[in-house]
Amino acid sequence: MVKVSTERLANSQVALDIEVEPEAVAQSMERAYRRLAERVNVPGFRKGKAPRTVLERYVGKDTLWQQTVDLLLPQVYTEAIKEQGIDAIGEPQVEVKQREPVVFRAIVPVRPTVELGDYKSIRFEQEVVTVEETEVDSYLRGLQNVYATWEPAERPVAMGDLLTLDVEGYVEGEKALQEKGMQYPMVEDGKAIAPGFAEGLVGAEKEQPREVSVTLPSDYHQPELAGKECRYQVVVKEIKERHMSPLDDDFARSLNSTYQTLEELRQGAREDLRKRKAAIAEERLREKVIQAVVDMSSVEFPPLLLDQQVASMIDEANQRIKNGWMTTKDMELTRKSPEEVKEALMEEATQRVRRGLVLGKVAEVEEVVVTEEDLEAEIERLVKGAEDKEKAGLSSPAARRSVERILKTQKTVRRLVEIATDKREESAEGSGEAGESGLSYSAPEPEGEKAE
Repeated sequence: MVKVSTERLANSQVALDIEVEPEAVAQSMERAYRRLAERVNVPGFRKGKAPRTVLERYVGKDTLWQQTVDLLLPQVYTEAIKEQGIDAIGEPQVEVKQREPVVFRAIVPVRPTVELGDYKSIRFEQEVVTVEETEVDSYLRGLQNVYATWEPAERPVAMGDLLTLDVEGYVEGEKALQEKGMQYPMVEDGKAIAPGFAEGLVGAEKEQPREVSVTLPSDYHQPELAGKECRYQVVVKEIKERHMSPLDDDFARSLNSTYQTLEELRQGAREDLRKRKAAIAEERLREKVIQAVVDMSSVEFPPLLLDQQVASMIDEANQRIKNGWMTTKDMELTRKSPEEVKEALMEEATQRVRRGLVLGKVAEVEEVVVTEEDLEAEIERLVKGAEDKEKAGLSSPAARRSVERILKTQKTVRRLVEIATDKREESAEGSGEAGESGLSYSAPEPEGEKAE
């Protein structure tokens, strides 16, 4: 029925030139004619009774030809990839190369190819984690701030205060903002309302009108106002100042019954910082190892996978926006056209695809397996902290497959770290949780140790 020639293309694609025998084309054209005849009302004829030449003149030769292609193509394509042993992973891009004889050209995405480098030669040292007393001091000052109280102050506004404001903003005479009873923290270089607004309120008195003029930044959330001067009419309704408890045994006892003295609190803080820093160091190590393995590997994949990854990232961004978790990057994407969004995400999408394919190949080579016990234990852990609706979702086959993929990736990365450090990596589960040290609050990040 078909004659097929193949050509290997770059990026894990195969070109198939499929020549169709005239008899098969004729049969499909006859089927197309009969299908159209049953659907189209031709004046002077009952449905299905119009002669082929009359129907062809009525609907046009191109319509009949397109119907013929729609019927013929799936059949000959399936036969061609089966004959050639092509392992297609998605729909082909097809064009009619010629009509006499009929030849289809199909660009078929096939399985990616991954050639791993000598990843077993990679070596990294496990980072030694230490906690300085200055870090403990900073941590405790953070606790003082967290548990500070706000009390009314009868004085002019100063940096660090918490204000209640009535404010109106005007740009080129048009009202751009109106708020009454707004809670406003006085933070240097703060971006709430606009940069420079807080500085303009220093020294203001309660109930005394104050005008503050600032130039709105170029990335202002209302693009039509960006770069323009805004004149704010402000009345300070209330001034509150922060009052912090002294660092003593009473303060320690007020936080948690675990602590009876300030020294015990310091020990708890030190251990919490150590675990946080250890978790960050372990994550840095994992990232370095993964990137090293990816960099030494050769990866080829079809554009289809990249398109799917970009679509997935757009869905993730839309979900964050829907849930109110929009990032600065998400906000930037909302201002772009679909083509610009795709271009903006392309580099990160490429890295994600490469990383996923490389880790998948390592899992294959290292024979990484997720057992049924592993899967059940992880689902049970997830169910504990889930709502009823989420619990139902976790029991679905799709959710189980997703959890299994995640576990397999985690096991693969752990194996790579074991190889790179030339030892079995100790489980870091829970190492970043403050609660293990008895601290039940969310304390500030240790200075200089933000995760990358």
